[in-house]
Amino acid sequence: MSMSAFGVEHGEIYKAGREHDRQMSNTLAGVGGTSAAVGVGSRTVGHLEGKGKDPMGFTLRESHKMKPMVPAHRARVLEINRAAHFKQSRYAGGLAAGSLALAGAYKVKQKKREKAALSKGRKTDIAADTAAVGTGGAAIAGGGYAAHALGVPAYAGAVTAQAMDHNLRSVKNKKMRMGAKELAHTKNLRKTGLRIAGVKGAGSLAGVGVAGLGGKAIYDVATQKKKR
Repeated sequence: MSMSAFGVEHGEIYKAGREHDRQMSNTLAGVGGTSAAVGVGSRTVGHLEGKGKDPMGFTLRESHKMKPMVPAHRARVLEINRAAHFKQSRYAGGLAAGSLALAGAYKVKQKKREKAALSKGRKTDIAADTAAVGTGGAAIAGGGYAAHALGVPAYAGAVTAQAMDHNLRSVKNKKMRMGAKELAHTKNLRKTGLRIAGVKGAGSLAGVGVAGLGGKAIYDVATQKKKR
């Protein structure tokens, strides 16, 4: 088996390179898959808002005594949130596409590693790893933003659902009285709060996962460079 100028067997170098490529491919595939899930979720909510529906309760009255929004106001609120959800979807989709493409490039590099010349492989490593660091940084930023942006309403939805559930239990135990309209409104608030907590909470956790995988991608590149 041939040796490098530093007395290291080329086979060992290729083996370490293949393992690095495998790790990076899996990590970036994770970033891409999770980002895609966040994007699909945002797109779905935005699509429903474009149809005039309000799955996240942006136009829901805080009290049964409040008058419903007039159609023009409701449409404007839904349009603003539809645009925001579509923007989130496009960003997540772009991150997903870039991550999955880079993951595929690492996978190809892994399979062709032993066929490439050492010098050529080195240049490819630098280019791919530089792209991976950039993608990892974008994943950290985007995932962190999603975790915060979705985590806040998820918490608020959970609090609302818990409060409404407490009131409904009090009515059931005859410790509180509600009229038919107030009771129906309270049930609707609880249902919406649970839906918001579930959907936004899942998105927030996904954002944390994206950020974590982005950090892992950068860490893997950094540790690999120390081995070279």
